[in-house]
Amino acid sequence: MMPTRLVAVSVALCGLVVAGPGVKSASAQIYGKDTGRGATLPSDRYETMRSLAHFLDEGAQFTLEEATDALSASRNSSDRAFLDSLRRFAARTAAFHDRLDNYEANPWDLNADVRVLLSEARRVNSRLRRINAVSDLYDDWAEVVDDVNRMQRLMAGQNVQVPTAHPEWDDHDANDQDHTHGGVGPAGGMGTASGSGMGRSDFLTGRDLQEARRLAHELDTQARRALATAEDNTADASGRGLQMLGSLRHFVGQTAALHDRTDSDRLDSRDFGAAVSHLMEDARAADAGMRQARVFSEAWDEWRQTISILDQLDAVVRP
Repeated sequence: MMPTRLVAVSVALCGLVVAGPGVKSASAQIYGKDTGRGATLPSDRYETMRSLAHFLDEGAQFTLEEATDALSASRNSSDRAFLDSLRRFAARTAAFHDRLDNYEANPWDLNADVRVLLSEARRVNSRLRRINAVSDLYDDWAEVVDDVNRMQRLMAGQNVQVPTAHPEWDDHDANDQDHTHGGVGPAGGMGTASGSGMGRSDFLTGRDLQEARRLAHELDTQARRALATAEDNTADASGRGLQMLGSLRHFVGQTAALHDRTDSDRLDSRDFGAAVSHLMEDARAADAGMRQARVFSEAWDEWRQTISILDQLDAVVRP
């Protein structure tokens, strides 16, 4: 990490504070205002968002690789929880980056995705600040958080600048065309971050890859079917039901992104598995939410089938 970056990060974010003697803390402010709902980005702002997504993806993957190297031998529950949350965030940023490439051909409301990124970034941020073993990553992470802030401000109609790229972040992903992997490099292979020393052989190939592709396709199809069933029930599409519809639509966006990722020649089972685990959490939360609110009962069975497919996919990708 270059020493000259510390001043720049501190000035830009005003968010690096001392948590105690000899301990740094990345507590960059995260904007949470819900603005610009339903807006479609014009072409010039889309290009800015696309560049911000690329910066975010690179920073998240770099942080994940370095943090995994630093904490891979740790049995501390807080360390493991941090790594799990960081893996989920990295998988989500990769999926967002991938999907954004097709935005002009198939635009959608970006606000929901940005809000989720903000929520996940908050979770990672609070956990990272408690772990001294990854203090070397505090500045890098502060810039990741700042980038999410910039996305939020862009969606609110403000003009923002794209942060300067960091060559060390890009070591694991030399070609921008190979970013459709959630942290893997060319042809699905994971690149190497300087000094990380991580193993790179944990890929899905052969029959496992074919099964993952089949199940990802089946998952996307089933999730869309469940959503369509819920949308047909217009009587429940108000109040809590309207909120649930938003969650279901966002979930379908995630299954589509997951399906797209299986087009790679190989899949890193750790990163892909983290994305599957996060989808499982969202699917179960949606199932519980619909039942507790007693809405879209016609879709309950369809949704349980969605969860069943996720269970099968999780069994394939789990080491």
